[in-house]
Order: sequence, then structure tokens, then C-alpha cells
Amino acid sequence: MKHIFIFLMAMGMSTILKAQITEAPNGSVGIGTTAPNGALHVVSTVTSANSIKQIDANLVVEGKSGTRATDQGASLGFVVPANTNGSNFWQQGRVLVTPDNTANANASGKMHLQTRFLNSSKTAWHWRDNLVLRSSGNVGIGTATPSSTIDVNGKATVNSLKIDGGNTIATVNGFLNKIEFTGGQHGAIVFHPGKSDELMFGFHTNGVFYWGTGRSATQPDYYAMQLDGDKGDLGIRGTFTADKVKVKVRGWADYVFNENYNLPTLQQVEDYIKQKGHLINIPSATDVTKNGVDLGEMDKNLLEKIEELTLYTIQQQKEIEVLKTLVKQLLTTKNK
Repeated sequence: MKHIFIFLMAMGMSTILKAQITEAPNGSVGIGTTAPNGALHVVSTVTSANSIKQIDANLVVEGKSGTRATDQGASLGFVVPANTNGSNFWQQGRVLVTPDNTANANASGKMHLQTRFLNSSKTAWHWRDNLVLRSSGNVGIGTATPSSTIDVNGKATVNSLKIDGGNTIATVNGFLNKIEFTGGQHGAIVFHPGKSDELMFGFHTNGVFYWGTGRSATQPDYYAMQLDGDKGDLGIRGTFTADKVKVKVRGWADYVFNENYNLPTLQQVEDYIKQKGHLINIPSATDVTKNGVDLGEMDKNLLEKIEELTLYTIQQQKEIEVLKTLVKQLLTTKNK
């Protein structure tokens, strides 16, 4: 009787397994479905005792039990031959899921995309974290502990990078052909030189592009340079040093040498200085302090004064020559 009971139980389990695993005529295998539409078709209905879905997936890979080590978890491995002759199969790539913390009763996870590599001394094989997704939403490339939305450890070559969002800051170590910020009130790229301050450049919605230092991307402590995109004005704070500066000007002061130029008399120049306190067409000290100096316009006006002085000098030299002639004639007459 006992043997008959065991036999019936085995038959029942076999029937249950057959109901859960179905093999179609075309070779497809179904788990949890009687109509598989692929090589392996899995349908999951796993729930907890309280009908709360703890495992909501079609295919479940369970990791090692009793551990929350960061290098162990549930993995899906990909095996290919390590030898060119097709022998000696090795697991050379895998998708690994590990806990993102060490706290109990916390289901936050971290997903790794890994490849196997041989160490520099060629003595041991290791796994490299090529891509890591953390429960915080941070993505790491070349690092298992990404600290920002996108954290790249190493050289990155990107043809185009587009960032959406108000306060999103991208930190990329590599070569970029294009970085595009859209939306929000500002955008900034921040460099950390290893000091307390940061070097950053970015923009505000008022059309101002800035380069500065500070601890806040929205309001740097110090603006080294500002560019007004609407007006085209460029502001540089501090000392500007250059080997050569080329300024385009509107016209030049050679008009002073035209025959119809109205050259002020020296008396007119003296009267203007007494009244205004500066030369004609030269801004006053008050104007310069308030509005600065237009280098191109100032150079033109200074050249105007130089050319006027040249004309005054030529006139005076002619008068001197006339006086010298008169003095010579007077001396000759006196001697006779």
C-alpha cells in the first residue's frame, strides 16, 4: 500500500510539472504557459502570502542565499569558448545584480554589466564593471560607485551630449564635440581641480554666458567672464593679458589732413579746456569711470589730437622760419 501511495504521488507531481512546462511541436518550451511563442517562453505568477508581488518578472534568477556581499548576487552569465579551436568554454560576460546597501529588509539593488579580464601580471581573472546602474538612479561607466546621474571614470568620446532639466550638471572626462542644455533656468559644466573652489562655466536664462569660480552652479562666487548673448557684450573681470589685440574701428582720423578740415585754433582749444576740463572729442574722467573706454573710438580720437598737433607744429615751424628771415634781415640792415 505504501509503494502504491508513493507511485501515485510521483504521478501527480509529474502531471503538475507537465502542466507547468510545455514543449510545443516546433521545439519551443513554455514555463507557466501552454502556448510558447519563442525558444523559451516564461510566464511568472509568483506572489507572496499576502498577495503582494515581491517578484514581478517573467524569468527569475535567484542569487546566493545568506549573503549581501557586494561581489555576490544573482547573475546571468554568457559563456563562449576561450580557445580559438572552440574548446575550453568560459563565462566571459555576465549581468550581475547585487544589494546596493548592507541594511537588512532593504530591497534596493545595483545592476552590473561585467566582462572578464586578465590582470596585468597575467596571474588571475577578474570581473570589470563596464556599466553600473544604482538604485539612486546614478549610472556609472567604468566605476561601481557612481556619485552623479552620469559618472564616467576614464576617457569618454562623445559626438553629442544633450542634457534636459533645470539643475542637471554633467561631469564628463573626455572629448566632446557638442554639449547641449535645454530647459530649466541655467546649465553649467563644473570642473573640480582638487581645491575647495570649483571652476565652472554655464549660462542663465537671461542670455548671459559666464565663466567663474565658486561653490554654486546657479550663482558663482566670482565671475571671471560674462558674455551677453542678446547684446554681444563681453565682460572680463581682472587683468587681461595678451600678446596682440586687434580692434575693428569705425573710420580713422586721417580726415584731419583734408583741406576742408576745420582745425580749431589754439585759442579755441584753450577756451574749451578752461570750460570743460578736457580736450575736444576726448571723454572726461567722470565719463570714463562710469562707462569705461571704447578702445577703437579712443584710439581714433587720440590720433585726431596727434594729427592736429602735427598741423599746429607745421604752422608754428613756418612762422618760425618767417621770423628767422625777418631777424636776419634786421641784423643785416643794422650792420650796414
